[in-house]
Amino acid sequence: MYPFVVIGGGDTEWVACALGKENMAGAHCNHCRRSKKDFHLGRGEPWSLTSLAQTARTFREEIIPAAAGRKNAPTGYNGVKNPSMFCIPVHLWASPILHDELGLVKDWLTRVEKFCDTRIETLSDEEVSLREHLVILGDMLEDLLLDQDDLSPKETLKEYESHLKTPTRR
Repeated sequence: MYPFVVIGGGDTEWVACALGKENMAGAHCNHCRRSKKDFHLGRGEPWSLTSLAQTARTFREEIIPAAAGRKNAPTGYNGVKNPSMFCIPVHLWASPILHDELGLVKDWLTRVEKFCDTRIETLSDEEVSLREHLVILGDMLEDLLLDQDDLSPKETLKEYESHLKTPTRR
């Protein structure tokens, strides 16, 4: 009935692993293409599920075969080994606040707020009050109908809505 947004979360290591960046939490940003060497430059180009998958494909099809004769196998390409394990967009993965405060996570909160602001309506106090009042009245009507045995507790939302549309019985 209502659309919802799935947000992934966990500690920095888990988020890195879920995004296909296993063992890269301390070396690369989970949200942008910056490595720890260039974090001081600010936010880099953001990762997307597509760019993670392309980078993982490059690692698997080009980097690994090219390193076949090397003593040490490469650990990833731009911090990526595999495509993301989930379909949750990269900007909706959260890391702990402490990690953010320590600078381990780029401006994640700001990006999530911007994302939410584009999907959540901003309401005036009056509109919020009216909607709350409407919910209260709906609850009161439901209680009244239950008390009068006009609505069974197991009726579905559709039956409840149709009951509201029918004329009052006398």
